[in-house]
Amino acid sequence: MEMKETRDSITRLLVILAIAIGLVSLCMNLFSMWLEKNNPRPSGPTVYQETSVVVNIMVAGQVDYVSDGQETDISLLVETVPNYDYAVFKQRTLVPMEGETTAVDALAWVGFDAVCLADEHSLYYGKEGVEASLDYWGARKLLCAGTNISTDQQNLIRPVDLGGITAVVLSFTEALDDPMPEAAHYLVNQYDPEKSPEIVRAAAEQADIVIVCIDWWQDYLEITEQQKETARQLADAGASIIMGSAGNEILPVCWIDDTLVFYGMGDLMSNNPYTYGLLGAVTVTKSTLNDKTRVELTNPRVDVVCSTRIGDKYCVSGITDVDSVLYRNKYKEICTVLHSLDDSIRLGGIR
Repeated sequence: MEMKETRDSITRLLVILAIAIGLVSLCMNLFSMWLEKNNPRPSGPTVYQETSVVVNIMVAGQVDYVSDGQETDISLLVETVPNYDYAVFKQRTLVPMEGETTAVDALAWVGFDAVCLADEHSLYYGKEGVEASLDYWGARKLLCAGTNISTDQQNLIRPVDLGGITAVVLSFTEALDDPMPEAAHYLVNQYDPEKSPEIVRAAAEQADIVIVCIDWWQDYLEITEQQKETARQLADAGASIIMGSAGNEILPVCWIDDTLVFYGMGDLMSNNPYTYGLLGAVTVTKSTLNDKTRVELTNPRVDVVCSTRIGDKYCVSGITDVDSVLYRNKYKEICTVLHSLDDSIRLGGIR
């Protein structure tokens, strides 16, 4: 009797469980139908749309030029610079403190957007010279990097919008020929291996690309271990392009991971004949997919320019445009230097 009652109890329990499971399943189905009715699924497969923005960046060697009133031909730059979305060069001589400025004025006119001013010579004329230089370039609507009129300005990071890609330009010098005024350490950005990479890192958090110009202080014929270490620090901190200035010397160009490094860009313009410099360029692509963004540098290229005099005219020319055995031999020598660390960088193709 007890066994029969136990079986009946188990049977009733199983029936109740079956009914409960059936009711839960029915409720779930009804809820699912309600969701589909009130939140219809889109027809067809899900489409993920990728958007891209592309800009072309140019960087150039230093301008070490004090005009002596001669006629200047920079038609090469007139033809080339406007083809780029953003163009940056380094200024060595302190204008307007050092002579007539007509030729240098033309650099703003041809389309350069930013000028890097931190240099070993930046304090030749003290605070007055720094302020005059900033006034001069500011009046010509160029963004100035590397020298400052206050601590607040020195600490300011200024991203520039290039139509969907933001860029920051920073400029440092390893050393100075003149002492920094005690109460005005903000005047020139002197490279500090601990603090300066942090500035680059902060800029990289606010912009898609960071262009860093660094003056190595001395004329180096070869890359030093210190330069390699500094370039690595800057690359690790987020620099996208490094513009090195080793006096008027041209040094190799290479990649450090995803950072394009020009160790020495030479002279874009110089009063001295038979000087050489670089025009460098790279394509920057910013792609966005599902709220994830990727910035990539591709198609790096470099052209060699030279300062020549034709009669009384001063000329900035492409070195391969000059019909001279001297320049042809020099070009071969420079190409060997440029490719000594990385032969993947394209020589030519700027224009």
